[in-house]
Amino acid sequence: MSFLVSLLVFMLAAQVLKAQLVATGYPSLSKQGSYSEDVYRISADTSVRDARKAGAEVVKQVANPLVSGLLYPLLQALDEEYLHVDAQFGGVDQRKIFVMAERILPRLGYRKRIHLMNPMVPGLTGDKMSASEAASKIDLLESSSSVQAKLATAACPPGQRAAEGNGVLAFIKFVVFPLVNLAAPGSGVKVGDMSFATFNDLEAAYVAGVAEVSPEALRACIFEHLDPRIEVVRQRFTEPRLLKLLSDAYPADDAHCVEKHAAESGSASLTAVFSDDGLTDLKNRLSSIESQLPSLEPSSLKSIADLLLLNLESLQPLTSRRVLRCMWSIAPSGVPHLGHTLPLRLLARLSCISGVHVNV
Repeated sequence: MSFLVSLLVFMLAAQVLKAQLVATGYPSLSKQGSYSEDVYRISADTSVRDARKAGAEVVKQVANPLVSGLLYPLLQALDEEYLHVDAQFGGVDQRKIFVMAERILPRLGYRKRIHLMNPMVPGLTGDKMSASEAASKIDLLESSSSVQAKLATAACPPGQRAAEGNGVLAFIKFVVFPLVNLAAPGSGVKVGDMSFATFNDLEAAYVAGVAEVSPEALRACIFEHLDPRIEVVRQRFTEPRLLKLLSDAYPADDAHCVEKHAAESGSASLTAVFSDDGLTDLKNRLSSIESQLPSLEPSSLKSIADLLLLNLESLQPLTSRRVLRCMWSIAPSGVPHLGHTLPLRLLARLSCISGVHVNV
């Protein structure tokens, strides 16, 4: 991450020597004790309501949140003290966390820090930019053709201002104008045959319907200023060391595995799931086990429905089956965790029902 940030600074033609990039982690071991104590202190002084409110714009809001999501704003507030900073910089979506930090740190005996915020650039689709919505964002390693394709479909409704959800105008305001002013202060931004010294002038011309300031001309303006700078990043990532870094961070097989799993999960056929030659032996062993099992008694279906909180009628189509097959599919990233114990406990309870046999 520190390399990518330094590369972005280089891309913006700034003097890297003016900024020192420091990769931070956990507090030093000598301060672990006091840090842990402060986590308890800040937790004892913060309600669930305040913790949820502080993280409302940066933590996914659900009816039954994880404790980690509630702790996130508190730990970020403590970072200001344990990373020895004078100020914290972030997007306006962090403002509620900043407000919490300003309130809670003095109560712990620490000084209040300065908070700097930058506006959040809307997504190209007009909504909030999201990592999960590919069309709303432009990645630093996107190809030129991909950047052009996304800009071609970017939201740019006639007469709509940036503040009203015009993703193209917002991108010009928060990205293109700062880039131009950084490279050549006062030079202005050229759209078609017209040049604009300020964004307000450009936006006014677009809202007024000036023919030269069309959606196509605005999209072309973004591409002209953005793509050459992204090319700096693309070129650096042709180095073998960085290609390996990219491959390790984002395995190319991930998307394929997800699609394959989705396709297989849609089939109720055990044979379809175990069609891989490497699993033929496993399929044969399971079929052999099945042949030795007694038939499932219809009366057991009620017990299964009660355990799974299902309507008995929904299981009626299964009464003609001699043996039921149920697949529990998991794809853990890393070591198994406590979350896996819940389905295992359910499987254990299912195995206590007469006629139900569980093979793991």
